[in-house]
Order: sequence, then C-alpha cells, then structure tokens
Amino acid sequence: MISVDKRRLGSVYNMAMSAILQVSQPSLFADKPKRVKMTREESFQLFHNQNRAIYRILLLRAMNMKRYGFPGYSMRTLWEVLRWDIHRGKIKTTDKFKLNNNHAPFYARLLMESRPELRGFFETRSKQRKAL
Repeated sequence: MISVDKRRLGSVYNMAMSAILQVSQPSLFADKPKRVKMTREESFQLFHNQNRAIYRILLLRAMNMKRYGFPGYSMRTLWEVLRWDIHRGKIKTTDKFKLNNNHAPFYARLLMESRPELRGFFETRSKQRKAL
C-alpha cells in the first residue's frame, strides 16, 4: 500500500490551483484607460470647446457689471455665481466635474482679449512657465 501524506498533497494541490488562477485570472486594470496628463491650458481648451455656453454667460454677466458702472470686477465672483447656477440646475455642462477652478483665469483672459471694452476689467497674474 502506498502511503500519501495528505498535508503534502493538499499543499501541492493549492500550489497548482494558485498557478492556474494566476494564469487565467484577468487583471483588474487591463481594460482601464490610461489618463492623459493635460496642462491647465489644454484642460481649459477642451472644456471651452465642449461648453461654449459658459463663455457666453460669463460675457453677458461681465458686460452687465461694466454697464452697472463697475470699473473692474472679480472673475472668481462670476465663476462662483455660475457654479451656484449649475448646482441649482439652471445651467447644464458636459463636464462631470462642473467648473474647474483652474479655468477661471483663462476665461478672464479670453474675455479681455476678445472684447475691447473688457480689456483690463479683470485682474490677472502673469502666466507661470515651467522651467526646462
């Protein structure tokens, strides 16, 4: 009669099953798309192209503030009021994150560049360049 150590047989079986599972089990991350790291400006351009209404709303509100006699105004204030309107459902966007704080300065510059009457209306910092 052949004597078989059941503990050893169990460990061999476990090692074999482990090897089978390692080969046949799909990776949890195989189908996950890799995120592309965008600059703030690229992120803004993408958002702006998908949400042209945001520019028009900010333009209308900035022009109203100018008409009310304000010599300058805060883009951050306009941004937060716009965020509140989106939260309340008055305005819809295609971006799942709604309004990114990084986009506000780009809208301020875009409005001042595109409308002569708004030049200098918003205070902006100089753009930071990454050192090479």
